Amino acid sequence: MLPWEVLALVTFPLAGRVLASGGMTQLLASHVAIAALALIVAVELHVFTPVRMTDWFAVAFVIVTTLATAGLWAVVQWVSDVILGTQLIPNLRILMIHFTGATIAGFGAGILFTYYFRRTSTVHHRCCPGFDLRDQPVAPAYPSVKFRDRIGISKQREHQVVRILQLSLAGFFVIGLSQGDLSVIVNSSLAFFVTQLPAVLERDYHLSMDSGLVLWITAAVFVHAVGALGPYQTVWWWDNVAHALSASVVAAVGYTTVRAVSIYSSEVSIPPRLLAIFVLLFVVAAGVFWEVIEFLAGHLAILVGFDGVLIQYGVTDTVLDIVFDIIGGLIVATWGAAYLSVPIRDLTDWLDRQ
Repeated sequence: MLPWEVLALVTFPLAGRVLASGGMTQLLASHVAIAALALIVAVELHVFTPVRMTDWFAVAFVIVTTLATAGLWAVVQWVSDVILGTQLIPNLRILMIHFTGATIAGFGAGILFTYYFRRTSTVHHRCCPGFDLRDQPVAPAYPSVKFRDRIGISKQREHQVVRILQLSLAGFFVIGLSQGDLSVIVNSSLAFFVTQLPAVLERDYHLSMDSGLVLWITAAVFVHAVGALGPYQTVWWWDNVAHALSASVVAAVGYTTVRAVSIYSSEVSIPPRLLAIFVLLFVVAAGVFWEVIEFLAGHLAILVGFDGVLIQYGVTDTVLDIVFDIIGGLIVATWGAAYLSVPIRDLTDWLDRQ
């Protein structure tokens, strides 16, 4: 059974959900209750299965699950509104208040639960005497598949294409300056900065970047920067493609990091199937967090009197962003084990050198 202190931690938000009279208090209590249920799942996985979590990973699991649940529930509500004619999401403001509440509750609960996970070893030996998680097998490494071999691009050609895209981003920046368009200026400059990261990681940290992966990252930010020039408003599918590409990059970063840490540290072990689920939750949580940033940035722009850098177009647009985030995450969860094996190996080697 679960340790008594876990049950006590879970009882408070659930009781708050029942006793809260409504409004923001009830909203926060609801999301903290979800975080509490995520805590139960994390404890069950850590104590009774081969899964191993450090305190920081358990906290990350709670935060990710809380935000991802809010995003997935929004998708379910939106589908109901579209198909059944319900009014579960009356407007964008209500949806964003729920996302913001989930973000606050997730991070707050994560910090609160940190105390418990610092005592997991004591709880583990009390719950499961004679059972040593260190005896569990570690998932094997996956064979390497070069992404560039699949798309048929050489390293030289990749450099040429990336340079063309970078020059285009610099051109977008100049266009933004000439037109006084803050959105184009910010998005093109940030995109250009992201395209420099693969070279920095390879030069300073010796993390090999397959040419196909570099092109993948560059294409994702390039599509977003182009969208800021107008296609986001004029081409109905542009935002969907941009979110799927960006989400796949975010999912790849999450997959690579967790897999490398799992190989490097004896204190963290995530089986492949659970890792795929975690990647999906991670990318949905990142999508929810991004929508909250867009929401807050829009309000900040109104307060200071500037044009919005990040724009939301309505409930359907926001929920479809989450849907295509899920699609991007599914792509990585399905094929990431093979195509990301080289970055995983290099990141693991880098951790060994620290």
